Amino acid sequence: MCPEPLLTALVQTVEALDGVVAARLFVTGEGGTFALAAAQSGPSGRGAVAAPLGLCRRAAAQLAGQSPPPHLFSAHTLDVRELAPGAVQASLGTVHRQAQAYLAVPVVGPAVRGTLHLDLAAAAPGLVVGTQDGVDAPAPLLAQARAGAALLAATLRQLDLDRALNAAQCEVALLERAWRAVTQSGSRAELFGAITQAVHELLRTEHVAVGLLEGDVVVLRESAGTGSWDTRHPIGAGVAGRVARSGLPALVPDVRLDPDYVAIHPGVVSEICVPLLDGERVVGVLDVECESRALGDQDLRPLAALGTWLGQALERERLHADTERQRRALDLLHRLRTSFGSSLDPAQSIQAVTRGLRETFGYSHVSVYLLRDRVMVLQDQVGYAAVIEQLPLDRGVMGRAGRTAQVQWVQDLSQEPDAMRAIDGITSEVCVPLLRDQQVVGALNVETVGDAEPLQQWDVHIIASVGAYLQQVLERAWLHAQVREREARYRMLAEYTNDLVCLHRPGGDFSYVSPSVQALLGYAPSELLGTSPTALMHPEDRPSLHEIGQSPGRPVLVRLRHQAGHYLCLEVSISRIESEELAQDTAPEALDGQDRPYQYLSSSRDVTARQEAEARLQWAATHDSLTRLFNRDRLYSALEEQMTLACQTGQPGYAVLYLDMDRFKVINDSLGHTAGDELLQAFAGRLNACMEGALVARLGGDEFAVLMCGLPPGDLSQVEAAAARLQACLTAPFTVQGRAVQVSVSMGIAPGELHHRAPADILRDADLSMYRAKRDPARPVMVFRPEMHVAALRQLQIEGDLPQAARRGQLRLVYQPIVDLQTGEIGGYEALLRWQHPQLGAVPPCEFVPLAEELEIITELGAFVLEEACRTFQMASSCGPEGAEGAAPPALQVNVSTRQFLRPGFARTVQRILVRTGFPAGRLHLEITESALIVDLDEAARTLTELRALGVRIHIDDFGTGHSSLAFLHRFPVDGLKVDRAFIARLGEDAVSAKLVETVLLLARTLDVDVIAEGIETRVQRDHLIRLGCRWGQGYLFSRPLEVADTLALLHASSGALAGPYD
Repeated sequence: MCPEPLLTALVQTVEALDGVVAARLFVTGEGGTFALAAAQSGPSGRGAVAAPLGLCRRAAAQLAGQSPPPHLFSAHTLDVRELAPGAVQASLGTVHRQAQAYLAVPVVGPAVRGTLHLDLAAAAPGLVVGTQDGVDAPAPLLAQARAGAALLAATLRQLDLDRALNAAQCEVALLERAWRAVTQSGSRAELFGAITQAVHELLRTEHVAVGLLEGDVVVLRESAGTGSWDTRHPIGAGVAGRVARSGLPALVPDVRLDPDYVAIHPGVVSEICVPLLDGERVVGVLDVECESRALGDQDLRPLAALGTWLGQALERERLHADTERQRRALDLLHRLRTSFGSSLDPAQSIQAVTRGLRETFGYSHVSVYLLRDRVMVLQDQVGYAAVIEQLPLDRGVMGRAGRTAQVQWVQDLSQEPDAMRAIDGITSEVCVPLLRDQQVVGALNVETVGDAEPLQQWDVHIIASVGAYLQQVLERAWLHAQVREREARYRMLAEYTNDLVCLHRPGGDFSYVSPSVQALLGYAPSELLGTSPTALMHPEDRPSLHEIGQSPGRPVLVRLRHQAGHYLCLEVSISRIESEELAQDTAPEALDGQDRPYQYLSSSRDVTARQEAEARLQWAATHDSLTRLFNRDRLYSALEEQMTLACQTGQPGYAVLYLDMDRFKVINDSLGHTAGDELLQAFAGRLNACMEGALVARLGGDEFAVLMCGLPPGDLSQVEAAAARLQACLTAPFTVQGRAVQVSVSMGIAPGELHHRAPADILRDADLSMYRAKRDPARPVMVFRPEMHVAALRQLQIEGDLPQAARRGQLRLVYQPIVDLQTGEIGGYEALLRWQHPQLGAVPPCEFVPLAEELEIITELGAFVLEEACRTFQMASSCGPEGAEGAAPPALQVNVSTRQFLRPGFARTVQRILVRTGFPAGRLHLEITESALIVDLDEAARTLTELRALGVRIHIDDFGTGHSSLAFLHRFPVDGLKVDRAFIARLGEDAVSAKLVETVLLLARTLDVDVIAEGIETRVQRDHLIRLGCRWGQGYLFSRPLEVADTLALLHASSGALAGPYD
């Protein structure tokens, strides 16, 4: 469908011209295709305006030229053979019925190529219809047509800009909407639904689905769009299966070309699938299929971010589930202990266990059996419609547990030939034997049924723990029964337990203390008889004694003093007991309203370890274990509090300092991870001490953040002063493993703003400013500015497009001549890489080369440059003579990065390129930096020797700026040195620079190697170099880097020299 602005512009063009029957606009599309973009009848024409094939082909032929001139064509000269068979008369009669001629006018502009075709009637002003094509059009008509073409070109450019802007806005809207879903969704289903719906609506894709990995199957959890999905998809098939197996995103622009594609929905033309990762483990996929267009990198980018967010959400959900299971386990054990401490009825305790396991963990089938006469007899169960009342010890999983006295865990009962199932459909089982005096006396059994998830390892731990407590309470009940049978006194109960069991008179004094008090608190039982418990209690806990008396049976935490002086945390439960057997030990006032004697029975259990473990868990949830600073979660919660306060007051009074330790990776790699951890701990200690009163957090790696609150709105003076303090504090040397280590710190400051809706917003701003500071060593502290976000988006686009730049044909080489400073004779060319980005234009090397190093693709780029340069120069050699007659062919200089040079097999790579291109090795000069040579002296010498054996010559680039030593230089087979432009720039102004250049030249003559001065821009510099005896040089004084065509022309020139300032 023609865009409305384009159709409007075409209408305006037609209405401005007299005698126009119809108008058509042809433009080039993606991949060089050619198509009719818009058509419109003129005021003088009637009928359809479809374009015959002949006109399309002529328009395409015109666009093939660099600057197509306007031409007037007679309608009678149209070659009807070019029209589609069977449509000749129809096309001519419909399109040209009133037209006597048509005018073709170019529509040309930046990124716009097209042709405006105007069908003209005989009444067009100044029109003289002939029989020949290509005649000049009348000037008035031509001027009006060109004005219309300019309007159309501007409209096309505006449409392109609008499309690009819409795509960017769509991506931002998608990420914002997805982030809200990630941060606000209350459930997994809600999150998946919001994400899939957002992708469906904003990326205009017909099919969106989220699937989670279960074993070797991807199970659909949520979808959006049209059609239906398979609910279970094996990972061995399809694009989603490939992503689930590899953990790598997949972009399939054309599903017909992907062998893994499995058609689920008809009409799909393109697919993107990204993995959802829990750490490094694939847990699901986000799959998008489109019927209306080919998906591309602009779609993959936000979808990859969504995949990362969904994976992190699933990871958080898993961690939360693990924590919740631990919490529920502790809660259940706590409740069971309470039940065991207040009840000595085995049936009641067994019932508490079976129902507690079902209610707390959702186990559907739980049963408890006790052993009687070598037969397991059912005591209680939940969930079974039909059960086996008695089980012999020689049968089934429970029988094996009874025989071995070991916990039995079977995940797949179908593989258990001796399994006894009371009902069909039981799939897995955990059976915990209950022991007394090392003998099996019963079993706690848990089973799953049907499609329920099989019991896992953590289920075994939980059930075994509960079984241990059940075993303890049963044993306690049995002991109590024995005591009641043998003796009439309750004190015998405590002889068989590790808990502290005491009897108290109504006033609280001890009347009986179990022997376990000796091991627990260090006192003999006799020392406490007749004393009050308050004498042992921590002063802060003494008011809880009244609470214990008011709520019998409910456990309360109390701290009791050990004989050694420290305090232990005990969980105390009290129950009132009434018995005639207490009468002899009961004072008259210890009678209830019915004259029945009573006392209190207290049961105390040492929970110090549990309390400490809970405190450690709480601390670990908010702190970094290595540095003991707060962690990212604690920082996020504090930022959320500040943002809420800012919204309430309308005045954000907080800021974030984002710190990154420079050179940490170098230190960590060179001294080892232990040293790196030691440095991080020392760094964190200083940082925390320097920022007392602020919230200091470690975000991960060598990145830290400081949250400063209570700041005057809009005033960053306190933050900037803190940054200055930190610079002074943190740049002082650290002592790591007995050696002094110096680090620098880059800092970014982001003030709180009302538009910050989430902690990630302000941390993103602080991070951007920190990275800007890292790139500018002169300014180690940077305050966030909005334009940094724009620069970050540019950096992100460059980072995403650079790996594909060579494949897309966006990289090219230019060549700067190396000349004889006295004669201008060209001795060689240095190959330099350039990147022409389709949207950003020319991206300077200083911007993308360091990024290539960081992305670890510099080796591939280096190989591309080397092979392209060798192929170009070899082609020049095969096409004719190079340079002046009798002169040596010019050399080709190619830069080699440190990473490329240090990669094993570099010399073999160079040899393969020389063989493929046929370029002579003797003309290839490789430029290697000093720093690359000194990383590994022996390996560097070996690689250089291999290159020299091939015939390749070696030059040391930027000589004098690195860390080389003259003691090592003689070890390398070097053919030349390149003096860095920093020294050349100061020649004639700085005597020190002249002396340094002179020293390099003297060294070169001593080693019998060439010297090339780079960056020569003035005659003064050239003349100074000539006086110092330097022969070769390059720079803008002689020539800027030349395009390939200009380089080839210069290579074939007869003089072999540049015209330049040699007078």
